[in-house]
Amino acid sequence: ETARCKFGRYLRVAVDVEKGMPPDISRLVKDFPARSEMSEQGELLRGLPVRLSLRCAGASAELHLGEAAKFFPSDAALASWTAQADQRLASIVYE
Repeated sequence: ETARCKFGRYLRVAVDVEKGMPPDISRLVKDFPARSEMSEQGELLRGLPVRLSLRCAGASAELHLGEAAKFFPSDAALASWTAQADQRLASIVYE
């Protein structure tokens, strides 16, 4: 979990707009919030941002959800995101 936060850049979650079943983002972020910790530089927020990979009628786009949607990438959090993603496609991008 800590390594995912340190080395991961964001979580990419597939969403098929035509199916109309987006993930329940507010619940997922509430259930698995980013964690704050104190350091020499002050309070740090440990978590990953989320990007939705949207598909609709042959077109695609990626939507960055911003700081408010950061979550802590525990095993349970990743399982929840994956369960709600289109075709169970949710993965951490490390590049």
